[in-house]
This record gives sequence, C-alpha cells and structure tokens, in this order.
Amino acid sequence: MNTEKQKTILLVEDEAITAIAEKATLEKFGYKVLTALTGEQAVAAVAETPAIDLILMDINLGAGMDGTEAAAIILRQRDLPVVFLSSHTEPEVVAKTEKITSYGYVVKDSTGTVLDTSIKMAFKLFEAKTKEQEKESQMEAALEALQESEDELRHLFKSMINAFVLFESIFDADGNFISYRFVYINNAYERITGVKNEEVKGKSVHEVWPETEPEWVRRYGEVAVTGVSSEFEMFHGPTKKLYHCNVYRPWDSKSRFCVIFEDITERKQAEKALRESEEKYRILVENSHDIIYTLTADGVFTFVSPVWTILLGHPLTEVVGKPFQQFVHPDDLPGCMAWLQKVIKTGQRQEGVDAYRVRHADGSWRLHTSSAVPLRNKAGMVIGFEGTARDITERKRAQTALQENNSRLELAMQAADMAWWEMDLGTGNVAFEKRKAQMLGFSPNKFKHYRDFVALVHPDDREKAMNAMRGHLEGSLTRYEVDYRIATSSGEYIWFHDIGSIGKRDAAGKPLNVTGLVINISDRKLAEEALRASEAKQSNALQMTKSGHWEYDVDRDRFTFNDNFYRIFRTTAAAVGGYQMSSAEYARRFCHPDDAVQVGEETRGAIASPDPNYSRQIEHRILYADGEIGHIAVRFFIVKDTQGRTIKTYGVNQDISDRKQAQAEIQRQLAEKEILLKEVHHRIKNNIASIGGLISLRLKSIANHEAIAVLQDAIGQIDSMRVLYDKLLLSGDYQDITMKSYVESLAAAVISLFPEQAKVKLEQRVDDFHLDAKRLFPLGIIINELLTNIMKYAFAGKKSGRIRLSLAKTDNRVTLVLQDNGVGLPDKFDIDKTKGFGLTLVKMLSQQLGGCFSMEKHAGTRCTVEFDL
Repeated sequence: MNTEKQKTILLVEDEAITAIAEKATLEKFGYKVLTALTGEQAVAAVAETPAIDLILMDINLGAGMDGTEAAAIILRQRDLPVVFLSSHTEPEVVAKTEKITSYGYVVKDSTGTVLDTSIKMAFKLFEAKTKEQEKESQMEAALEALQESEDELRHLFKSMINAFVLFESIFDADGNFISYRFVYINNAYERITGVKNEEVKGKSVHEVWPETEPEWVRRYGEVAVTGVSSEFEMFHGPTKKLYHCNVYRPWDSKSRFCVIFEDITERKQAEKALRESEEKYRILVENSHDIIYTLTADGVFTFVSPVWTILLGHPLTEVVGKPFQQFVHPDDLPGCMAWLQKVIKTGQRQEGVDAYRVRHADGSWRLHTSSAVPLRNKAGMVIGFEGTARDITERKRAQTALQENNSRLELAMQAADMAWWEMDLGTGNVAFEKRKAQMLGFSPNKFKHYRDFVALVHPDDREKAMNAMRGHLEGSLTRYEVDYRIATSSGEYIWFHDIGSIGKRDAAGKPLNVTGLVINISDRKLAEEALRASEAKQSNALQMTKSGHWEYDVDRDRFTFNDNFYRIFRTTAAAVGGYQMSSAEYARRFCHPDDAVQVGEETRGAIASPDPNYSRQIEHRILYADGEIGHIAVRFFIVKDTQGRTIKTYGVNQDISDRKQAQAEIQRQLAEKEILLKEVHHRIKNNIASIGGLISLRLKSIANHEAIAVLQDAIGQIDSMRVLYDKLLLSGDYQDITMKSYVESLAAAVISLFPEQAKVKLEQRVDDFHLDAKRLFPLGIIINELLTNIMKYAFAGKKSGRIRLSLAKTDNRVTLVLQDNGVGLPDKFDIDKTKGFGLTLVKMLSQQLGGCFSMEKHAGTRCTVEFDL
C-alpha cells in the first residue's frame, strides 16, 4: 500500500475555464490542487497555507503582477519548488524565468503524463537540493571549529602594541644565510612600516625593499644560524626610521626566526632636539632683539639681557636687583600686576600682555609687550618668572597707519569684488589676499605657487592667459591683462578679469616680480553668454522645427523675412532678391493659388481686429521653390499704435508637410485595417454559427436527456460568443461594445433554446454603457449559465414564470442581478460547498472579473454579480 503523503499543488492560472481543466487533470494523478487566479492571490495563499508542496505557475496572469514576479516574492518567503506552465515558447518569455529558481518549464498543450512527470522530477530535484544544503551546513560548522583555535593565536599577535614579524631564512647552495622572506606580520608592523601582510607574505625582504642595508641581513643571520638572541638599534633606510629590535629564534631549526620592533625615531629626534635647543637658547639670549629677563616672585629683576641697554638706555647694573615697577608707567602697573598674578594662578605661560609703557633713560616712554612662564622649586612653589619683552613702539605706529590705509583699501576692494596678488618671478611663489581664494571656495593654504592657480584655469583659456603674461614680461604689452575662466571648489567655473604689471626689477632691468588685481566678472560674462545662447537657441529651435520668422509693415506693404523662413521654401534671400517683398509678390511666389484668397482674408481680418492681443493660427498649402507643394502652419500676431491702429503683424511659419503626409498615411492604413478586422469578425461569427448549428443537428438525434442538457448548455455558451461577435461586427469600435444591445440579444437567444420559453416572461432593465470585449466575454458566459439554470430548475411544476434581468453601472461599479419567482433554493443550500460545474464556473469567472458572486433565496432565487471597472 502506498503510504506516501499526498502532495498539495498550488495552481496559478488567470483563465477560469483553463484552471478547472488543469485542476481535474492533476487530481487524476493523485494530487490535491488549490487554485489562484492572480499573482496576488498566489502570494496570499502560500503565506496562509503551509501545506503547499509545489507551485504550478502560469507566466502571463493579465493585469497586476505576472507569474515570475509572484514566484520571486514567494521564494523570498518560503523555499518551494516552482514549475512554470505557459502556452508561450518564445525565447523572450522563457528568458523571464531564468532569474527565478525554478524546477521546470511545461508547455500548456503537453499531455497529463508529461505534466505529472515534470512535477515528479521537480520534487526529486528539490529533495536533492535540500539534502545537499544540509551537508554543506555540517561541513561549514566543522571548518569554523578548526578556525577558532588558529584565530585565537593570530589575534594575540595582532593585538600586540609592538611590531611583530615572523621571517623564514634563505640560504644559498653552500648553506650561507643570504636573505629572509616574510611569513607573517601583525597590525603594529603594518602601521609602523606601511606595508600590508597580504602584500609581503611569501616575498623576500629584497623583493619588498631592494635597497635593504647588508647590516640587517648580517644581524638577522647571526641569530638565525646560532640561535642566540640579539638586541640592537639600527636605522632602516627604506622606511627612514630608527628601530629598537629584539631578534630571537624560539625553534631548534634555523629555518625561521622572529623580530619584535619598536619605532624609536621620534624619541631619538627629541633627544637631539633638546641638545640643539639648549645651544639655540644661549645664542638667542645673546643675540635676541627682545629683552630676556627673570624676576623673583615679588617682581625684582634677577637677570636682563644686554638688549635692555640698547632699547632703553639704562646700564644693566641699574636694572638688576631693582623691582620692575619703578620702570613701568604708574597707569599701566595694575594691568602688569594682574597679568603676573594670572601667570601664578594658571601656572602656565601667558602670552602677549596688553601694551604697557616703559621709561627710557631719556625720560620718554616706550611701548612694550611681554610673555612669561612661572619658575618653580622642587616643591612646585612659584619662586619667580622668566619671560621676554619686546619694544613695539614703532610697530604700533606703523600698524595704526597701515590699518587706516588697509581699511580704506579693503572697503574699496570689497565693493569691486577684487583681490590683490603678487608673484615672485624667480621662484614662482605667490602671495595674495585671501579673498582671491575665497572667491574660488578654497582655503588660502591650497595656493603657494603660481602653477596652483594655473591648474584651475579652464583648458581653453590657459594658453591665452600665459601668452598675456609672457607678452608683458617680454615688453610687447604695456601690462598684463586678460579674461579667463577658473574652477571653484565645487567644480564650476567663474570668470576673472586679471590685470597686473612688473613691480620690481634688478640692477640690470630684469623683472623680479609682478603684482596685480583679479576682479570677479562672472555676472557680466554670464549675462553676455546668456544673450548669445538665447540667440543661438532661438535660431536652432527655428531650424529644428522647420520654422521661420516674419514681419509685415502694414503702411509700407512690406514683408521682412529671415534665413530660416527661406529655408522652409527651399531657397535663399539671395536667390529671391533680398529679405523684403510685397504681399502680392509673396502670394505669387509662395502661396498655393487655391489658398491665396484664404491667406489674404486672414491677413485683412487680423489688421482689422480691434483686439490688441489678437492672435491666430491657420494652415495652408505652399509652393516650394522647386515647384513641389507643401503645407505650413502660420501663427501671427498684431501690433497697434497709440491710436489703436494696426501698424504691424508678425509671426512664425512652420513647415508641416511631413506631418500632413504622415496623417494621410495613417488614415489610409487605418481604413485598410478596419476592412480587414470586419472581415475577420464576420468569419468568426459565421464559424461560431456553424458550430452551433452542427451541435443543434446532433441534438435532434440524441435520446439521452443528460447529454441533451449538456449540449443545450454548450449551445447557450456558443450563442453568447456568437452574439458578442455579432455586436463586434456591427460596432464601430472593436474594443468597446454597448451593453444594452448585447445583453438583451444574448438573454433572448438563451431563452429561445428551451421548449418552455412561451410560459416564461423575461423582463430586462439594462443600462446602455460600453465594456471592453475581454470582460464582456466572461460576463456573457455568466449570464448564459445563470439563465440556463433558471430555465432548467426554477419553474419545475409551475405553469408560468417570470425572470427579471437587471444590469446597472453606478460610477465605476457594475451590478448584474437575475431574479426569478420560481421554487427557490433548497433549505440547506450552501453556495461555497456546491460542486456543480455551472455555479463553479460562475464563481471563478466573477473572480476573473475582479468581483464577487452571491446567490440567495428571495421570492424565488436572486443571483448577484458585482465588479469594478
């Protein structure tokens, strides 16, 4: 006995009839089948039904997401085998499934056996894939366990503060140590030397640093050969650093050894700097232009440098041992005392005390500024001060005068959006006002050499700027002056007007420097470029649209045309004698004779119009200069004087010959297609009628009542399609059919199939609206099925009956109601549990329309179908 669990398949198919047939086929092979009409329903079904084992997916699902999109969403949620089922075999359709993990592609016309075989193969492939994934997971877990122990040791070396490297010894044929290669380096080694482990691993030191000094090879070789550890300091040329090294060989073998590095470059440099600093301090004290001094905690000089006498005239013997207060102006003493208290309080150097006055030996006062640092004893107590004092008298005077001049100059340059610059011709170094860099959006530190600015000049302007400077330096130009574009930090270009001249020359007359100004003229240049661009765009637009401009002077009877106007007529101004001509000459040369009157009337109507905003567009035929006939569209306007008289008309002519020809060709092709489409519909209608007639003939020779009922249902469905194609043939629009004529004709055709039609009264109330043929067909089958059920079962045992058919459209909602006054539904009737083919088909077709179907006992039976347009 087969104990294998029954497989559940989700069948995704948008055509209800096809879905019923495919479901029946699959159930014959023992599968449990669920159905979904749309991709959205399929996604919801998988989420709500864990028992689904496989998805049989149609690719084209009508409106909404297609099969491949639905499959992609489902596979992100669950790992299920997907088999695509489609009537399409085109490469582009099949290619859509290649990005989806699928287990087969079956053509809809295939037999049930082929479909069953494909499904079984998909289950086998899915099971094999699942087992392979389990094996891979087990293997990965084992590898991770092995990796953990290695990672711990590697992490130890990586986290070391000092650099660590493991080397492999290299010996020559005679066993002599000649080099070493990298096996492993830690993060600290990478940081100190700048090389990466993956870059040097397996390489010899001479491959990484060819210029490695021989002494390194010798020192390392001694440890590698003898096994005796070594500690030394040595400079490494390739990295330009001084290292403290510990070299050791922890193994008995000579093949490998280790080194721990410490970069001591900065420490050694600091020691050297300290020695040099002490020497510099001595020289500074002896030669400084500033006064160097020391004070006791209460302000008595204990030392002053010789420059005191030079600057203030007092002999040093009159200063040392005296309190500083007797040399400072009384009004400035509070500030100086407060400053010294701040030095004591903070315990740190205090720079630049406010200017204070110091008495000169001649009785005058000089301005000084000072800085000082506290001196402490071993206990940390402040015992005095050491500092410097600078005479800033002349500097203050010069600064005051310079500040006044700079303020005036700055205001002027700000107003003009300009900045000064200076270039040393010997070095190429530049000095400039920071506003020049700010105009470009850069920090002033970016620019030190003239090439830094030249690199930003637009390539098309660079040679022009260099030639201007060269011409001035060589004497052919009295000054350097040029306009150029220069790049800003954002990558955009602004315009500079740059002007300058030679500032200094040597004794032989050779230029030493050039100084000048740059002015931001972007606004002016942009305005000029915008004007040129506008004119060019207007000309290009007229050419691209085959348009030409014209003006007409009413008083002088003179047209004025431009070159684009003459291009329309395939001629030039030179060929017709200039850019002006009279209205009569224009009509003779360019207007089609049959349209000249119309053009004249339009022109006179425009001139006579009282509306100052008058504008109008007309189309007429023209004569090209080569004799061919074309079409133009003319848009014209008028200009009036202060008295309201039209003095000028102007406008644009556009050649529309190509458009006219295209429109004519489209109309011709549409007429041909309309005739062909009518013929196709006519043939389809005749074929449907023939099929219905053949079944009717067979019906007369059949005695089996069940077969007769089935064939009558089929004739009704065929008649619904026949009526549809009949309406398509009569309709002027093959996409939309009027509902009223279609439904009324269909209902009458269905009723007429039953012998009891005479005792049944059909009442119809159908709104007259349009519906596309794709939705009209399933709606017709629904009406056919419901009317057939009513005629079969509603009036059994009754002498008469009444059917009310209502089809209404409210906003975008369509409602179909079929009400009979027959025997009604059985008491225990449940529409969700019925297995009848007709009602199952009605429910699925209602879903295909995106709507719903209901059936209730109400003075007989009422059936309702609702859907949105």
